Amino acid sequence: MNSKVTCISGGTITAVILLAQAIEAPKSLAQCRHSTAVAEVLTTGDSVHEKGTLLCKTDIITPINNRLVTISCNGTGRIIYNARGQVSSLCEPAQREDIQKWSTDREGAKLNTRGSQQAAGRLQRPFGNTLLGRLPRFEWEPVPNASTYEIVVSGHNFKWQSTVKGTALEYPASAPPLTPGRIYKTTVLAISEDKEISFVAASYSVVAPDEASRIRSANQQLETLGLSLSETAIKRDRLYMSHNLLNESIESLELAVKQGANRRVKQLLSQRYQDAGFPKLGKMLFSRNADKITASYQPK
Repeated sequence: MNSKVTCISGGTITAVILLAQAIEAPKSLAQCRHSTAVAEVLTTGDSVHEKGTLLCKTDIITPINNRLVTISCNGTGRIIYNARGQVSSLCEPAQREDIQKWSTDREGAKLNTRGSQQAAGRLQRPFGNTLLGRLPRFEWEPVPNASTYEIVVSGHNFKWQSTVKGTALEYPASAPPLTPGRIYKTTVLAISEDKEISFVAASYSVVAPDEASRIRSANQQLETLGLSLSETAIKRDRLYMSHNLLNESIESLELAVKQGANRRVKQLLSQRYQDAGFPKLGKMLFSRNADKITASYQPK
């Protein structure tokens, strides 16, 4: 039996190797897109990247005929209109202002603690330790046998307190405003028969003015992009979390879920509850009691 032998020149072999490498290139590029993406294209108009494309640091935005291309930066949450140039330069983190450091202590209390996982009366809201708004809502878990609760907000030359029977309190607009750039300590004391039976405390920093202005501006820009409810919620979460605003992230996701956002937003909210140390709330999202979780949050 005769065998047919095909001869391939050295140049042909080289071409075959280059072709094989070219075929493999999209695969490695796709891996880069998902593992190290730092931004996303939000509009059409770029000569290479379509709307929805995930961008790496080395990617370059080149608008067609000077069209406006908008991208969102994953790390900072910034929305950049009229983007042009290398993504790494466009998405450089903004310099954050130093927060004026202040702390106080109370016998038996610890800053930055919400009580142990088993302790009754843990502070729940605000979630996290950084606030954007100056009128936060405080919520805590009930303490057995407590008839009232005394909540005290204190800071540098600052103290405000109130007594309530329930386990939630909106910081009133008539109270002294919380100053941006400062740190405040919140203490909740459980009272029974005029005696303190337990207390928990946590500290919060209020975002400095310039940073707060940038966050609100980026938030307003999100509303102009024509994205779906769920897409907007996910990008807003990215914006808030880039500034360590866990409370704002959770509240915005709760509102989106109430308005009918998709399952992906629910899963993200569940993850944020876990980040805050309340995994049970995340599990309830997918139960019949889901409405009870977000019922307390009302948009301001």
